[in-house]
Amino acid sequence: MEFGRVDESELNSIDFSLPAEPLFNKQVLKGRPVKHPKVYIGCAKWGRTEWVGKIYPLKTKEKDFLDHYVQHYNCIELNATHYKIYGATGIGRWALRRSAYAL
Repeated sequence: MEFGRVDESELNSIDFSLPAEPLFNKQVLKGRPVKHPKVYIGCAKWGRTEWVGKIYPLKTKEKDFLDHYVQHYNCIELNATHYKIYGATGIGRWALRRSAYAL
């Protein structure tokens, strides 16, 4: 199994429900409830070729994956720095790309 990847045939057998709220959370999170909390949903990466025809339109080029990804999700796990230390230029490109999609 590739890390974080589940065969499509197994998806219906997975329980995606959340566990019960720990009791100590009530003490830690005292205060007024938030009326309209912000929720961020995304994936670990946007460059999945197997999403073409599912999330991305047929014949989508890899260079255009992010343009389509942001139509469906409002965040992404950024774990690239776990594998490599990026310089200011590389991170600056991420910031430029992100500003193009800012809500």
